[in-house]
Amino acid sequence: MRARYQVSLISFLVAAGCQTTDEGYSPEYAVTGEITAEDVYEVNSQSSQEKNLTLSEIACITEANVDFTPSQKSRLDNQEMENLLSGNTILSADAHGVFAIYYQPGGKTIGWMPKKISLGKQDWTVGRAAYRQGYYCRTFEEWGGQEEKCWEVHEGPNRLDRKSFYFVCPDGSIAGDQHVVLPGNALGMEYSGRGYKTGGTLTQSEDKTSYYVEKYFGNYTRK
Repeated sequence: MRARYQVSLISFLVAAGCQTTDEGYSPEYAVTGEITAEDVYEVNSQSSQEKNLTLSEIACITEANVDFTPSQKSRLDNQEMENLLSGNTILSADAHGVFAIYYQPGGKTIGWMPKKISLGKQDWTVGRAAYRQGYYCRTFEEWGGQEEKCWEVHEGPNRLDRKSFYFVCPDGSIAGDQHVVLPGNALGMEYSGRGYKTGGTLTQSEDKTSYYVEKYFGNYTRK
């Protein structure tokens, strides 16, 4: 396991204005003391494609080493999807990097890039989620030009100690990697405004973020 500094150093780096680079970004989160994704899954050292590909273009790009075959048995229906997500947070990774979405009851969502927030770079937006005709659909105000994208949601094998879920595109391709569902506002996220492009701000608990990101997606080393 690679050496990491303690979370207190993160606060110092953020205060100093340290940002991400074109080569990738990886805050030095604290060691969890538990088995993490980095111990179990192959390391993904790809850099973020956020400067090269739009959110729409990455919607159906599958991350390396994902091996899942969806079936009708694994697919969730409208009510199951809403019950799974409403009031909770998903954590996952795609071609842009590790991301989180908190689903407020009633359909409002807040999406953000937790590793970038840890490095002092605001990247977040509010949005909406809907569940209809067997699809989970979402739009973001400041990501993706408010274009709606829809996926099937399928239950997959565990990712460490939590059930995982895959978002499956209409053509059958897997969107990104596994998704894990964390209880409530698990990363301690607070926000003001509509998104970073219009001057809004978002904060998160660095202790909680460090723990969850390292545990479930610590094998992503550059995005």
